[in-house]
Amino acid sequence: DNYYVLEKADAFGLVLSSDGWALLSGLKETNINNVIKDYSVISADKKVYAIDKAFAVKITGDGDVVLAHLKGASNLTTRSMAGAYNLKPGTSIILLSADGKTLFSSIVAKKRPSILLSSDRPDIHLEVANPISDEFKNALVFNLGGDFIGWVDGSKAVRPNYTFFPAWRAFIAQSKSVFPSLGVNYLNLSAIKVPALKIDKGAWLKSSDSKQPAIIPGGVADKAGLKEGDVITRINNQELDENNDLAELLSSYLAGETVNLTYSRGGVISDVDVILGEAK
Repeated sequence: DNYYVLEKADAFGLVLSSDGWALLSGLKETNINNVIKDYSVISADKKVYAIDKAFAVKITGDGDVVLAHLKGASNLTTRSMAGAYNLKPGTSIILLSADGKTLFSSIVAKKRPSILLSSDRPDIHLEVANPISDEFKNALVFNLGGDFIGWVDGSKAVRPNYTFFPAWRAFIAQSKSVFPSLGVNYLNLSAIKVPALKIDKGAWLKSSDSKQPAIIPGGVADKAGLKEGDVITRINNQELDENNDLAELLSSYLAGETVNLTYSRGGVISDVDVILGEAK
């Protein structure tokens, strides 16, 4: 009742902001009232913090994390966050476990569960060169410059940091954990070859799944006039390519923000401003 055994912690985490927001990896308790009431966070220098705010970020598979605010924290040391464009094949990385063990590896590829992708959630993990053993479950992942890349989830998949960014930024700015929504399902033309198209990169709004239509009825893209078969090529003049996927780029924006989409329809290039909605 009056002490903590540090090597038996229920979660392992990283400070995200100097004012006390932290990511907790591996915490099985997702009832936020219980997290706030029952848990403390202990820093590397053994300072004990109560938790005064927290929320769970739901990520596909076994990748859920809890973001918690440390009561009374200020001027904490933080690490830079590697952007999606920096997570390229060949990038050297270090996995750090809760008990201080390290594993050196490198990124092999960005892996997605299916070819048909949703604009409203970057469902992705990083394939790495070395097998990840059980002792590195919930480990934190950095590049060789010390920038935070992501974490290892319960199924030993490396999740990139930007999969929780939108929810965290929205909670801080708007006091609600939501992801931005464009409302399309698409194929990444950098990963497939479509002979009929003269475009080899971008987000092709195409689907053969009636439950996942290319244009979600009543969604942001539908209201903006986008059609199945269009190819989105840029967001705010940033080109979609093998290093910049549509969902990844959208993860840097908040619901309610306006973005400019450049798209091709039958070889004709157009653009439209849209206000991002809230993903369900």
